[in-house]
Amino acid sequence: MQATLRTVFTLGVVVVCAAGCDGCNKEKPYTPFGVASATEHPESPPDAAPPEPDAEVKPPAFTTRSATVAPAGAERFVVGGRELKAPDGRVFERALAADFDQDGQNEVVAWTIPKLHALTTSPGELWLYPSGGATRKLLALPGFVPTGPACKHTPVLTQTGLRSVTLDVAAACTTTLLGRAPTRSISVVAPLSERPLVLTLRVAEGTQTEPFALTLDSTDRDGDGRDDVRLSVTQLPVCTSTTGAGCTPDKTTKDATATVVWLDRAAGISRDATEPARSLGLLAAAELNRSKRRGADVVRGVAQVRRLMGTLCAEGATARVFEAEGSMLKCGPLAVIVERLLVAEVQSALANKEPRRALAALERDGWYFGRVPDKRRAELEKSALAGVTRIDPKETRTPLALPPRSVAPRWSPLGFEAPGALLAQTTQGVVRIGDNGVPTPVDPEAGVSSWPLEITTASGQRPTHVVTPCDRSDVYLRLVGGDGGELPSPTSGLLAPRPGACAGSNGPSLVVVPLGEKNGSLALSVSGENLGSELTRADISLRPRVWGSPSSPDGRRSVVPTSLGLWVDGGDKPELWRTSGGPLTDCTVSDGANAVACVGAGAVRLFRR
Repeated sequence: MQATLRTVFTLGVVVVCAAGCDGCNKEKPYTPFGVASATEHPESPPDAAPPEPDAEVKPPAFTTRSATVAPAGAERFVVGGRELKAPDGRVFERALAADFDQDGQNEVVAWTIPKLHALTTSPGELWLYPSGGATRKLLALPGFVPTGPACKHTPVLTQTGLRSVTLDVAAACTTTLLGRAPTRSISVVAPLSERPLVLTLRVAEGTQTEPFALTLDSTDRDGDGRDDVRLSVTQLPVCTSTTGAGCTPDKTTKDATATVVWLDRAAGISRDATEPARSLGLLAAAELNRSKRRGADVVRGVAQVRRLMGTLCAEGATARVFEAEGSMLKCGPLAVIVERLLVAEVQSALANKEPRRALAALERDGWYFGRVPDKRRAELEKSALAGVTRIDPKETRTPLALPPRSVAPRWSPLGFEAPGALLAQTTQGVVRIGDNGVPTPVDPEAGVSSWPLEITTASGQRPTHVVTPCDRSDVYLRLVGGDGGELPSPTSGLLAPRPGACAGSNGPSLVVVPLGEKNGSLALSVSGENLGSELTRADISLRPRVWGSPSSPDGRRSVVPTSLGLWVDGGDKPELWRTSGGPLTDCTVSDGANAVACVGAGAVRLFRR
């Protein structure tokens, strides 16, 4: 599993482009559905970012070169025509010869490890063998890289610039490490510089739901004779399965790449302030451009950009790439990117005639790196509800002692009989609630009994709670009993909020609605997205009725609470029943959607047309 989930590291000069941006600057996206200003700036980088620092100075042509691996236990090693002797107590692991000062003579950098009898010394050191003069140590393996008998180190030494090399050392440990704990060191070194260490990064492993790759080049970007650093972070497709051979990627998802640039100057190294906001903005613009086309799988593209932001950006509080001292990399400003991604989600859902998904995307506004401005949100809501019938129902409230809720999803204690009367389970038994809101006890001998509220699948699994993790990107449902385990979201998935609770505050509230079971797997709606099986209308209407589900007795109508009201589906047009008085849970609907019942404010709340 370690080998399967490890991040991929490729060294070389790369040209980064926005994933999925097929000519993304060739046509300006229009905004259907009445959102006139929803795509005002699809082609402009966020906050009018200035050009990249390498826009006017083209780096000289350079081809990366890999080090030569030494024989095991080599105290002497011939590299570039020179025989080298390892420092006392150490042996060569690999070495690389290059003319770092272009004077016609090669220097050698060598990665060394302790002899077997000298394990108390540094587990790894990079040494310089100049063309003339004494050898000297350039750096030692940083202390944050895990060491010990349970950890194996895999080094990669590559010349990535005319004057610089990159040393990548990854640790694979059989012991359990803390989530997102760095296990790799990536150092860019200019061996002949008065300040050899240009940059060090800490890197934590990716996971099955957020694998990523790093690509680095250290060519001189601004022509000042010092090698700079350009790091490209690529979010790879989610693994649909893992085997001994590695990850089987989701073929419907594309890579997404953002870059971070550091410039090495005489006064020291500094970040280019335009990145990665600029490259992230291009990715978001590409999804915005695609969202106008019906059938484009923008949901996966948007999710991929958000995963990338979670991997890279300090603003998400879950980054896996850190600076030398352990701080996460800030990506800001992100406001324009956040807005583009939400507009793309909503616009794509409406282009595919899925207003419920458009509204669900708006329900999650604020989940990912910030909220859109109020004016833009109002425009998007107007578009999402353009084809929806709005209902202002009459309401009656019946205070009852209902079974208490827990964090575990459950079936509703409310259910309509086929004729239209509402039944409610209380702590004292089942009652029937009339149109006037008055409850009447139901005699169990009359053939009407309670139904189980605890959800149990045919295999004996029971859901305990929905998890919005910080150590992986996808929301999932924890299960106990039967085979136990977890119920994941689809690969297009429902992503965990960022930063949400990962920054130490309360995360957004979840609207969890159990839908039913199919092929032995539960189906739930979590804040508008499905977990587990995908239930169709036919699946619900053809199966035996599940009491306490959000569906009507005949399975033709369903109801889901939203912040704007009750979304009632299954008729000729979707309906939004506008309510007030606080959040609602445990909703169910009658045949023909003549009535909807929910729990809220300590009462059974019955809504009728």
